[in-house]
Amino acid sequence: VVLADFSPAANGYDADKSQRFVGQFAARVRALPGVADVAVVDRAPFFIGYDETTTVWPPGTSCEGTDECRDYPAYAVSPGYFATMGISIAEGREFSSGAAAEVLINGSLARALWPGGDALGQSLRIGPKGDRVTVIGITGPTRTRGLDREQPVLFVPLARPHHEKALTLVARTAGPPAALVRSVRGAAQAVDPNVAV
Repeated sequence: VVLADFSPAANGYDADKSQRFVGQFAARVRALPGVADVAVVDRAPFFIGYDETTTVWPPGTSCEGTDECRDYPAYAVSPGYFATMGISIAEGREFSSGAAAEVLINGSLARALWPGGDALGQSLRIGPKGDRVTVIGITGPTRTRGLDREQPVLFVPLARPHHEKALTLVARTAGPPAALVRSVRGAAQAVDPNVAV
């Protein structure tokens, strides 16, 4: 796997221009010989720094006036992310589009919220306003912060606001990934040489 970190917003790009850059960059990388899959994520696993979290409301409960709501790490990912990263989908499916009302969760979060099972297809409320989303998939084991443990996480579709921050392109290669590093960097420079990768 080749990871390319970049931030069009640091070059003055607004969200729309950043989305265009990301789309063109990903298309160029996808066309490179030896690239099997490409996806984009707001923070690739094992990144340095703090998790971005979102509030998850327990099923059937309001966060207002209670302390039952917890914050969980949340990753914004493009369609194809799980296949690119080699993360299995235990139940359901990956994102097929950027539908804001859909989430995937890992098995740890599924067990935390629905100890009896049956998380797939359930409605969930997230964020400070309690936006209603549907669980469309449950991933197999996911390691996001360390290889020794799995923490509960949820995955949301990569959307316009995420393009105002740093992003990571992930490319799964058919051969040794080191051989493609220069080509991936060149793909970004072909779109805009001013965006550092």
